[in-house]
Amino acid sequence: MKSDVLIIGGGPAGLKAGKTIASNDLNVIIVDKEFENKSAQLVYKSGLKDLDLKIDNSYLLNELRKVSLVSPNENKVNISNENINSNEVGYIIDSKNFNKYLLNDAKSVGCEIKENTTAIALEKINNGYKITCKNNEKEYDVETKILIVADGFPSHVSRALGFKSQEKFAKIYQCELDEIDMDLIEFHFGSISPNGYIWIYPKKDSKLELGISIEESNLKISPKQYLLNFINSYFNLELEDIDCISGKIPINSLVDKFYGDNILICGDAAGQTNPFIGGGLISSMKGAKYAGEVATEAIKNNDCSKEFLRKYRSLVLNDFGFNFDKLAKIRDYAFSLSDDEIDKIAISFEGVSFDDLNVVDILKRLIKISPSAIFKLGKLL
Repeated sequence: MKSDVLIIGGGPAGLKAGKTIASNDLNVIIVDKEFENKSAQLVYKSGLKDLDLKIDNSYLLNELRKVSLVSPNENKVNISNENINSNEVGYIIDSKNFNKYLLNDAKSVGCEIKENTTAIALEKINNGYKITCKNNEKEYDVETKILIVADGFPSHVSRALGFKSQEKFAKIYQCELDEIDMDLIEFHFGSISPNGYIWIYPKKDSKLELGISIEESNLKISPKQYLLNFINSYFNLELEDIDCISGKIPINSLVDKFYGDNILICGDAAGQTNPFIGGGLISSMKGAKYAGEVATEAIKNNDCSKEFLRKYRSLVLNDFGFNFDKLAKIRDYAFSLSDDEIDKIAISFEGVSFDDLNVVDILKRLIKISPSAIFKLGKLL
């Protein structure tokens, strides 16, 4: 079996790359064990617009314009309707149904989907790669001009091919609560989630999606216990346990190298997730879109060398990669703050219109409250 492009990974990144390539009349095969994501995620209208994705009720859970950043003493920095333009409306989406939407989108342009399939062997050949795939007990080989790796984090495929994977990651736990009404998105910071944060996403029908993103090093209790303690305290409950789904996300900006001869790496596998908040859906799909565009151009020019594919790196860096380096520094600074410092920062921003502030203004405020910040953030001014 032969293809122009074979993609390992059927999540949002793999499906976006596949659709981009197949839309240009090239042959695309996408393989994965299961084409399914779980939980709810927050995305913004502007991000979906950048990816040419329409809002669809099949995956939309809620639409919100209110966001609150909450300090340990529950001082709140509210970013509400007046501060959020129409392109920054927040959408809470169902990841499972969103992936189904993307899957059907990819199929509609001719992507060949291989479900319940794993890549069990990879071999570099003269004009690309040969991948041995396994579906149940059946094995078969696929020869492809370009291999796109989008198998998530940690990326076992890229490691097997000699590429370095991200080592720094956050552990994610997510759960759902019923019969609680809220009309705004909340992010909570401080010792309730050391080296991380807790989020609350209101769904419809009085349901909430809650989660914690936290580095596991030097924790006094488990990440799940931090989340449970927060839920009981914040909502005045007495739960002894919660059902959660869990996962890992890279939080140290992009991997050093995410392309080579006949190969492109995108999505979480390439560290294309926001290193501050850990959100990676839009940036991963943007990276995948660029991978698809460059792969298409390479095949049509009959040049799949790393020299040609290097432009993929430039596109990613110029869009969000350089900004990710700055966000990684801001993350390290923000998560080193004490609860008292976070409270002071929250108080200093009360009633402030973010329309009137730029990044430099915000950094200057932070440094005024915590002068030591100049050593970590000064280069960003």
